[in-house]
Amino acid sequence: MLLPALLPSTAGSLNPPFVNIGAIENKGLELTLNTVNTRGKLDWRTSLNYSSNKNAVISLGSTGKLVGLIQRLPVTRTEEGLPISYFYGYQTDGIFQSQAEVDESPFQDGGTRAGDIKFKDLNKDGVVNDADQTYIGNPMPDFTLNLSNNFEYRGFDLSVFFQGVYGNEILNLVRRDIEGMAGLANQSVNVVNRYRTQQPSTTLPRVTGTDPNNNRRISDRFIEDGSFIRLRNITVGYNFSKSMLKQAKIKNLRMYASTQNLHTWTKYSGYDPEIGSYNQNPLINGVENGRYPISRSYTFGLSVIF
Repeated sequence: MLLPALLPSTAGSLNPPFVNIGAIENKGLELTLNTVNTRGKLDWRTSLNYSSNKNAVISLGSTGKLVGLIQRLPVTRTEEGLPISYFYGYQTDGIFQSQAEVDESPFQDGGTRAGDIKFKDLNKDGVVNDADQTYIGNPMPDFTLNLSNNFEYRGFDLSVFFQGVYGNEILNLVRRDIEGMAGLANQSVNVVNRYRTQQPSTTLPRVTGTDPNNNRRISDRFIEDGSFIRLRNITVGYNFSKSMLKQAKIKNLRMYASTQNLHTWTKYSGYDPEIGSYNQNPLINGVENGRYPISRSYTFGLSVIF
């Protein structure tokens, strides 16, 4: 694992070179099953691929913990013994429903009121602060699946390809903005269900311009299940018979239509659960910050060989 070398202060402001001082371990299993289901007039073949991987950081040398930043906001942490770029922040415990509940709970801020988010005091010292931040999610999936089926029948052919990802989590920073209700900015329609004195809520906090309780801090409030199944590709075609093409002196003629990314089944609230890394930074994976979603496309074609 390449990491910037730690230089003494006497080296001045030189950019440190990257050296091989870290180590990462990946353990997993990959299986592929290919079957021929039917033969004859109808030819049907299936291919299934299963892949799982467990990632752990073994050593960071003397670098210590690595923090992934987006616009100076810490969103991930990388340290020995845990997956690379795991989500690091606060755990939530509902929303304060009364001032009495605020007074009886560990201190968060002098401006904390009913309707603010209750964060967990993990070290039980009576105060919720930076020391209570912890592991809140992993962007790495438990496993991935790819399934393809290919059919051929009297010149017609059909190919269907599904992709599945299970067990990964996403840090949705877009929701942090459009459901933050702090400052003057457009908000999601979901905030109509926010906490109000006349209409308490257990899911969305109160509106506050200054956000004294820092309800928008990185927490499991913005962690979502990133699992999905995607219909990645469908292609249907027809190959004209040799006898039909003989008089036209054409060796092969095929018409086809194809669609990419036709539909995705997911519980993720954003546009696209297939996030990847932020600006190709390996320390920031699975963080949604307004990434442009994968587009759906349709293709029609004609292939002619003379």
